[in-house]
Amino acid sequence: MNPVTQVQHTKVSNDGPSPGRRRRGLSKYLWITFAVVVVTQLPGFALHSSFVASSVRPLRCSLDDLRLVLGNWTGKETEVDPRVFTAVGAEEQINRVYSSPSGASITTHFATWTRLNPGMPHGPQECYHSAGWKLVQSRIRTLPDRPDVPVVVDKYERSGQQVVAVYWYQMDGRAFVDREGWRKVRRQQWGHREWPPLSKVLLQTDGADDAESRLMEIASVIYDFACKV
Repeated sequence: MNPVTQVQHTKVSNDGPSPGRRRRGLSKYLWITFAVVVVTQLPGFALHSSFVASSVRPLRCSLDDLRLVLGNWTGKETEVDPRVFTAVGAEEQINRVYSSPSGASITTHFATWTRLNPGMPHGPQECYHSAGWKLVQSRIRTLPDRPDVPVVVDKYERSGQQVVAVYWYQMDGRAFVDREGWRKVRRQQWGHREWPPLSKVLLQTDGADDAESRLMEIASVIYDFACKV
């Protein structure tokens, strides 16, 4: 045999590991891959578990437990249109009209969601706009003696009539009025396996000079009640 041919033949026949070595190499590769996946995915899973709740705690009381008499205001239930109830998508909601001895009235809408990640409910401004009301003024205030509780005060006009509305969102004692506030409140819940329900309150009265003070009076009482829901 030609020496050159023999050398070439020997080189080709010894190229590559034996089947046993290939199996050991493959097994080692799989274990390394698994270890990488575990190391990279477990922190992500832990992070996800810390940020996302596994449940929303049940309501501690029904919205119907909100008193019908709030100071000088006396409430009366109003029927909820089933289509509206479905559109809102809340697990519980009440609609009432509170009246004072002077004849003033405040309509009250109070809804609560008890499912995970319901998303932030759309703001009332969209509903008023769809109903033909024009927003003429909007500002953020805080409830009397509660500098950490923001609420939106809106004034609307339609066909010569004016109404004033106050609204806010709430999770336990944390209130917010926009998406930035919503994100902040959710961040404060990170690490908690059980989150509180989400509530939305909307109050409306006519455009009288004392409209805002009327609404603030009722809003403070409802906020305190919503902290217990």
